Amino acid sequence: MVRPTLGQRQVVLDVCHRPLTLVNFPSFGLGDQTFVRNSGDFTHAFLGEGGNISTAFARVFAYSAQKSLVIGTDTTCTVPDGSTEVGRRDVDLGMSPGEQVSDFISNTGIHVISVATNFNGLTNLVRADSIYYLDEGLRLWGTSAVGSSTPGMDMNYNHTFQPGGACVVTCGGGSGNTSERMVFAASPDTSILAFDTFFFNQQKKIIIRDPIIGPLRVAKDSVPGQPATQLLFAITTKGLVVITLPTITNTNPQAPPVRTSVSGRH
Repeated sequence: MVRPTLGQRQVVLDVCHRPLTLVNFPSFGLGDQTFVRNSGDFTHAFLGEGGNISTAFARVFAYSAQKSLVIGTDTTCTVPDGSTEVGRRDVDLGMSPGEQVSDFISNTGIHVISVATNFNGLTNLVRADSIYYLDEGLRLWGTSAVGSSTPGMDMNYNHTFQPGGACVVTCGGGSGNTSERMVFAASPDTSILAFDTFFFNQQKKIIIRDPIIGPLRVAKDSVPGQPATQLLFAITTKGLVVITLPTITNTNPQAPPVRTSVSGRH
């Protein structure tokens, strides 16, 4: 790493690193189309490998700025030619290992076409032949069948839920408002489908005039003195479309009912 303006000249990966790390160069670089999304609170990032790349090596990555950066100490060692090398091993605990997409996409001939992450980075979505729901650690929790012919996908702006875990107070935790536990996905039949990101079932179908062929984004429209609304922006065959999203009543339970028992004399 050479940064002359900062006076830095460091070897990031060097022969002093133990244990040695082997790099498979055919799978080392990213493809010619890499998708990157950041969480709304700017603490997480989610990356998906798409485009012109072998499906066997397509990966997804997650990064959390809330994890620790462990600074190593300078190490001097002798390399095979007899010279000495000085290096330092820093470990960034925020970077996840690369999970191969082919491990969980049911049709491995399909490439990643879009990714999404929610406001706090606890729910990460990959769209390929279906929508795949991953948590912060990239564990797969479920899928929604929506197809791969249209790439657009984004979550409710206030989405702070997780895609799995125990249902204690609210399934997925979050704000408790299950109408916010939604992802909006473009469908080729001139509609937008809303799915619950914990139970993965369809909650609503929003009909529009033209099919969506490009990106889809959800933003919050805050006007002083008026209730905040959410707007959906998408690219269709006729250009940009802007939709005011309705409040969607989630038909799924907020949490399982609590069983109680009553005892006494009759």
